Amino acid sequence: MILLIYWLLLLDLLDAFAVVNHLSFLQTVTSWLDEENILFQQKDDLFPTTITSTQPILEVISYNKCCYYLHLLQSPKSADECVPATCARDMTNYIQYLNTKHSNDQNYTKISLIHIHEDVWNTKTDIVQSRLRIRLLGPTKASRIYAR
Repeated sequence: MILLIYWLLLLDLLDAFAVVNHLSFLQTVTSWLDEENILFQQKDDLFPTTITSTQPILEVISYNKCCYYLHLLQSPKSADECVPATCARDMTNYIQYLNTKHSNDQNYTKISLIHIHEDVWNTKTDIVQSRLRIRLLGPTKASRIYAR
């Protein structure tokens, strides 16, 4: 009987934990950006139609006016949710192409693409947030830079 009660309490605890962790990865990252007072907007039609990704991309302008695209890669729960193997490569190549194409334009803002994987965000949150904070907000005396 005591074991049954313990088991039911454990199930309730796991159920509550599942509800807390059920927030989407996009909502988790955007909440953190809001807490840090980092302005962002979601981009939908950034890449040519040949480069397909169902994962969200956020545009962020950093403290030094550089443009960062945060590609949020949610951990797939099935084979259908996997991003094509060449997607990250094609996105990176396209950004590099744009930067090279406009390299002589004085008014062009250089673009950087950052792929953020949900599992890395969850397992190494402090490191990922610290690196993003340095890139997006700039170095401060309170900044901590993690080594590899």
